[in-house]
Amino acid sequence: MTILTRAIPAVALVISMLVLVMSGAGEFAIPFILVVGILCLALAFQVAQSHGKVRIPFAAWLAILAIGLLALSMLPLPGHLDAATGEIRYAQNNIVRQAIVRGNELGLLKTATVHFAVTRNRAGTFRTLLLAIAVTAVVALAAGMPQRQKKRLFYFSLIFATLVAVAGFCHHWIWPRKKTLWWLLNVAHGKPIGCFINRTHFAGFLALFYPVALATTATTLFRKKWLHAAMAGISFLVIGFVILTSLSRGALLSAAAAVIVVILSLLFSRRFPLRIVALLVCLLLVGATVCSLKAISNTEMRQKVSNRLATLKKPTETASAESRFALWRDSISVWQDYPMIGAGANAFRSVFPAHRMTDGRKNYHHVENEYLEVLTDTGILGALIVFAIAFGLGVRLLAQKREEHDPLEIGLALAGATAAVAVHNAVDFPMHIPLYAISFSLLIGLAFAGRNVAFPLRLPDLTVPCRPLSIVIALTGLIILLSPIFGSASLYSQDSPAYIDSPKRHPAEVVELLSSAPTSWEVWRRLGHAASVSGNPRNYKFAADCIARASTYDPKNYLLWEQLGYARLAQGNRLASERAFERMQTLRAWKTRPVINSNNY
Repeated sequence: MTILTRAIPAVALVISMLVLVMSGAGEFAIPFILVVGILCLALAFQVAQSHGKVRIPFAAWLAILAIGLLALSMLPLPGHLDAATGEIRYAQNNIVRQAIVRGNELGLLKTATVHFAVTRNRAGTFRTLLLAIAVTAVVALAAGMPQRQKKRLFYFSLIFATLVAVAGFCHHWIWPRKKTLWWLLNVAHGKPIGCFINRTHFAGFLALFYPVALATTATTLFRKKWLHAAMAGISFLVIGFVILTSLSRGALLSAAAAVIVVILSLLFSRRFPLRIVALLVCLLLVGATVCSLKAISNTEMRQKVSNRLATLKKPTETASAESRFALWRDSISVWQDYPMIGAGANAFRSVFPAHRMTDGRKNYHHVENEYLEVLTDTGILGALIVFAIAFGLGVRLLAQKREEHDPLEIGLALAGATAAVAVHNAVDFPMHIPLYAISFSLLIGLAFAGRNVAFPLRLPDLTVPCRPLSIVIALTGLIILLSPIFGSASLYSQDSPAYIDSPKRHPAEVVELLSSAPTSWEVWRRLGHAASVSGNPRNYKFAADCIARASTYDPKNYLLWEQLGYARLAQGNRLASERAFERMQTLRAWKTRPVINSNNY
């Protein structure tokens, strides 16, 4: 293998991270689809360079199984198989079919019978499928690289994270421009910092690399690589300071957990001198990071950071903690409706509103707890598969450490990063952010020693011929790269309000969205709106019934009840209109009800 061919996996990984950081961390469809295709093609090339057969570890073939199940869950099924997907799904699908029949009778839709998938949100499952493919490819690419190349990529990732931290700090504090990504890309929601849609994701990404900087500083000092140690120490201070000033409590706790794990790992190391160096370096760097707050000259910044840190004295009493507790409690009822296979990967946004007990206006797209989200989205089966994958990876990495095959700083960094991910996953959904998930996967892949190791618990591996495997992976990459031609970019964002509420959306297209997400209140409302503006009075009852269905799927949404009240008025049903307005006032007492006279207004 020439130097050029050996560099292809590393180049693909670097390009992927750069593309993601310049395109909203994976927020936009085309760049992310491009990244997934590139990673697959690079992996196919890497596998093709192997000789004979390639060994697929236990965790890897479980990941392939998960990818296959995700793909199956979003495939349209023949109507006679609806009942096999469960009573609740069967009822939901029939409601859509009945609406289509009525719409066709009115001449509004003129749509043929649609087919449904197991998932309750095909667009969300498609995004998760792409992310699962990307994560699996990154781990495999990084694990198969030569050790020297792994070290270089490891150091690159630290420099990369440090530059993202500096640029994000400038975007947040020095030259702030709200509602933009990197000052250029406008976004309609969130509080963006750098390339991330909100500060929690930005700071969480940095917390992932905080232990990387600490582990690199300690180990390079032990090896007397003074320049490397100085640069890593500076990265640690910069990343720590930016995390503090990001105002993200979850990321701060994640970073603290990561530091603790790295320190403990170093102190329990067999290398006694390393323990002394590690303890001194860690205490010095952590102390310097804390003291850096005193050096903040910006009064507003210092005050905001101090106020934010003060809330950590009673973290469970903050408004965000209380809203999360309520969200987690309500999400359990989602799992109870779909216990075995879940509602579908990333389908939470489509099914949760019908289960929520709070009446806030915020639309939750995730559980904001990855452990609960695995349960609600994929059920008991999905949770077992995810646990088995994590278990398989852990067994292989522990085997390396047992035989001292693991690269020291990468292993320490991964231990700390895993702690950061474990804590952050408990209060947010970072693994749904492509740049975050790919970065963590990169650290996992780099930590593999690339040689066979023994371990008391033997896990089954599969041996597959290289050439057929590389062809399958390459075809997958080509299909993904060409998929935007066939509408995958539209599918990627099909569940977003901007896509659903587009004024150009024809009623027939809205019905197609219903086949993708049968329980989405946003799509039902859009269908009702499309029927009401058709100008035909015969459609007013159908429009009102669609909005009523939307209010059934989100009963705590006072705006829906208000729209339903006016829709019933247009239909001429004053009694139903009165009930809708009463429900609106129950949710929002300050809302004024319209005066209904003999002319309905």
